[in-house]
Amino acid sequence: MNNINLLEIIRNVNPESIKTIYVYPRYTTIDDPYEKTKSESFLEATPIKDAIVTEIGFGGLKWKYFGQMTVGSKQIICDKKYLTLLKVAGKIEIDNETYGIYVDADKAFQIISRQDYLLVLLERKI
Repeated sequence: MNNINLLEIIRNVNPESIKTIYVYPRYTTIDDPYEKTKSESFLEATPIKDAIVTEIGFGGLKWKYFGQMTVGSKQIICDKKYLTLLKVAGKIEIDNETYGIYVDADKAFQIISRQDYLLVLLERKI
């Protein structure tokens, strides 16, 4: 029996939602451990060329993403091989809009791992 690849089925059903997104890994440097000052910088962007990007409405977000801003939220579906890249991401750029990622808590960024793919929820950085 063959495995059904859900990611390929989604790509075939909705090909106009396939976009290239740019993931910027974050690099944090502790300047002074006594004053607890940090400086953050972003490394060069790494593209994910075959990501499926969809808008998420308020009705879908209130269960997955309780208590957060819902304006401009997006959902990304991509291959599982990008899990490590997404975990160190500082920001993600989609169609020249920046989506924020918080390292200390999963407030604006959530990764849900499925059997064949990753489901990533983002909040637009204002």
